[in-house]
Amino acid sequence: MEECRENSIPEFQLAYEAELGSNPTYSELRRLAVEERLRPAIPPTWRRMGQVSVCLQELLEDSWDPDPEARLQAECARQRLQWLGAADGVKECC
Repeated sequence: MEECRENSIPEFQLAYEAELGSNPTYSELRRLAVEERLRPAIPPTWRRMGQVSVCLQELLEDSWDPDPEARLQAECARQRLQWLGAADGVKECC
């Protein structure tokens, strides 16, 4: 039970909520994502939640590459998500 508390799922937050609050304007989002090229923060607790969370974080970061040619292609993202869905050893916390 103690292990479950340490690996609890973080509270839901909208993309960019930490940076802009819960009701950003279009221009605020555009400035942050397009002009400043920032991406939503990924909670550091993901790194402690196991391999599936680490792989999901890597998938997101690969999809957000500033260079469009370097971004993950849709087929590759689909294959990674399939692998994540079939990954063995995924524990659900009580």
